[in-house]
Amino acid sequence: MFLIKSTLVLSVFYLIYRYIYNKYSYFEWNRFYLIAIVFLSIILPLIKINWLTTSSLNFETEKILFVNFSDGQFFINTNEQQNIFTNIYNKLTDNKYFTVVNVLSIIYLSGILRFLIIFTKTLISLNRLKNNSTEANKNLYETKSQITAFSFFRNIFVNKNFKNLTEREQQQILTHEEIHIKQNHTLDNLLFEILNIVFWFNPLVSKLKKSVKENHEFIVDKILTENDSTYNYSYLMLRLTKKKLSISNNLKSSQVKNRIKLMANPEKEWIKKIRFISTMPILILLIFTFLFAFNLFNKDGKISENEKSEFIFPIKDNYKIITGYIDEQIIEDPENKDVRYKISHKKITIQANDFTNVLAIGNGRVEKIDTINNWGLDEIIIIIDLNNNYKVIYEKLAKITIKENEKVIEGQIIGQTGDKRLYPSINYQLMLNGKAINPIK
Repeated sequence: MFLIKSTLVLSVFYLIYRYIYNKYSYFEWNRFYLIAIVFLSIILPLIKINWLTTSSLNFETEKILFVNFSDGQFFINTNEQQNIFTNIYNKLTDNKYFTVVNVLSIIYLSGILRFLIIFTKTLISLNRLKNNSTEANKNLYETKSQITAFSFFRNIFVNKNFKNLTEREQQQILTHEEIHIKQNHTLDNLLFEILNIVFWFNPLVSKLKKSVKENHEFIVDKILTENDSTYNYSYLMLRLTKKKLSISNNLKSSQVKNRIKLMANPEKEWIKKIRFISTMPILILLIFTFLFAFNLFNKDGKISENEKSEFIFPIKDNYKIITGYIDEQIIEDPENKDVRYKISHKKITIQANDFTNVLAIGNGRVEKIDTINNWGLDEIIIIIDLNNNYKVIYEKLAKITIKENEKVIEGQIIGQTGDKRLYPSINYQLMLNGKAINPIK
């Protein structure tokens, strides 16, 4: 779910850049924007607005059907305590590993592995290129390969024809690459390479990488034309491009012409600022729109594995889960295929040893304690508010050690199970935004 949200944020903000900011010539701001949207795409899906998603908890005992799994036996009990079916449990657990989520996870991880291998090979090739090159000067390497001039961290790489250029042309190339180094453009490129590995499935990420590199060139062009005439620098760019010794970092000739056009017709500084500032309300509105949308979407009660791991299990040792969590499902009567039953067990039933301690699964406050008399036995129910829209419900406890409104901490003993002959099990239910969720897989 995080990847989907993050991809959505990244894609929307990049499209804004592509069709609005890309036309502006405030390149330093564009660089900041492109880097910022990467971190926004990571942070926005993680932000939770508690007051937006708070909802009341309606605690009701399920009346439709009660489900119990024990040693492969499956019992469905209505209020009339009728109908016993066997060997249905296997039907619900068949192909539990071959699920859509697992298949998609394998495909996603395979993609990451593929792009990680490509990235690693690139780094190895760069290191090999450096080792096989001649160091003409400090941090300047002449290679035998037909490459365009480029820089990587503090190292500058040029091809074997570099020495055939005029002194002015050589100096122009070196100055160009030195600006890339001072601006730390290699770090930008590495950031977007990592982004490409994680979001390899998003076709816009490769376009984003190209936009970053193109913007780097615009930044360098702007700095260089401050100290040299636009005409001389543009003329030099075209000459070097024809010689395949481009200082354009592998950009196409059409892109080089676009750079020359921007240098020849620079915008006034105050116009650039007005254009950028005028779009700020749209960006702020988009950020809050994503925040509200993501938090409202979370009201469906779904929870990620990372979020689940925030809580411990209510019983520490020597327990057995005799009834797992089951979302509402329709099953078929094996003896009469025309009969179907709706089953639902949105809690976990746990069997433990006699008088086993029951623990608070997280930090919170005791919201409610209630007692139900069941066939002459008092069964205690505890509801604890865990904050962040989570609540936990314990049922069928024999003893408690806490009071209502008392604060509890993770791992604190809040009660005990009873004698197994009288209290054979307890129920444990985790709620998110008023809806039951599966606390374990």
